[in-house]
Amino acid sequence: MNCAFLFSGQPIFYDENIGYFSNYQIDENDKVCSHLWWDKSYNGKVYKLWFTDAFSDENLDQQFIERYKVTDCIVEKHRDFDITFFKKFNFDVWKDESIEHYKIITPLVLYGLLSQTYSNYQAFLQTKKYENIDVVIKSRPDVILTKPIKDILSQVTLESDTIYFQSSMGGGHLYAGEFPNNPCDWFFLGKPESMEKFLFYFFRGHFCLFEAITVPRMRAFIGALSGQW
Repeated sequence: MNCAFLFSGQPIFYDENIGYFSNYQIDENDKVCSHLWWDKSYNGKVYKLWFTDAFSDENLDQQFIERYKVTDCIVEKHRDFDITFFKKFNFDVWKDESIEHYKIITPLVLYGLLSQTYSNYQAFLQTKKYENIDVVIKSRPDVILTKPIKDILSQVTLESDTIYFQSSMGGGHLYAGEFPNNPCDWFFLGKPESMEKFLFYFFRGHFCLFEAITVPRMRAFIGALSGQW
């Protein structure tokens, strides 16, 4: 079974994950397709909300490509996204917060969502030059699975209207602070046609996302897909 792995976003990685991915997951015929937000001017800049960690090298994009054995990649500076489609706040999102909090946080969340979904879809588009891809796997580069990916694939039924998501299981710190039993966007997979539908509408449908902000409701919005893991 030929796999295409998708990595997107900022070129952040850890040695433990690189060794695991290179030695335990990737096979000779697999592809690694990426879209990276990067420019040398980002070096020394903080890259994560609520943290003070900063980029530490001006060549992180090339390091990422080399160490993850990326076969196809687009590297570009962060884009400006139009967020004027958003017209009002929903006070149920952050309860008991001030209007000043909403004015600061809402544009950040909107930009982050558009940046993420655009990058996801651009990484996927790199796979379309190959005709022999059986399954597309979207993963964050810091994910470590508990078993080889081919073992996982042997347990699922790949269909053109299905995407399999990693579950947050019991939630908590082991699952990035997620609530229990939620589908997680850091690891999901499906046949190329189902992944294309989902990733296309996940980005193009951004104007509806604040009515369907969670992944389960987003899948309901798409209609054509069902997610499970």
